[in-house]
Amino acid sequence: MKEEGTIHWNSPSQGATNSSVFTALSAGKRWGTDGSFMNQGEYETFWTSNPWDNNSAWFWGLGYIYESFSKSTSIKRDGVSTRCIKDR
Repeated sequence: MKEEGTIHWNSPSQGATNSSVFTALSAGKRWGTDGSFMNQGEYETFWTSNPWDNNSAWFWGLGYIYESFSKSTSIKRDGVSTRCIKDR
């Protein structure tokens, strides 16, 4: 899922083969409290369409030291990436 190499990902970028051709880039996250950006190069998160509650939603994340996605929640005012994927 992750882009190969360390142009957009910190080293060691575990499991970065991009065999799925998804090419996830590490954009980090925007904090909703002050609008600052953090963790670029360390992880990428993608909102899902499923809310957790009125203030939070689920997201899937990739990290530079992990080989697979993890699922968690974040408050909706935080900024994480979205990715539209066309069904085949």
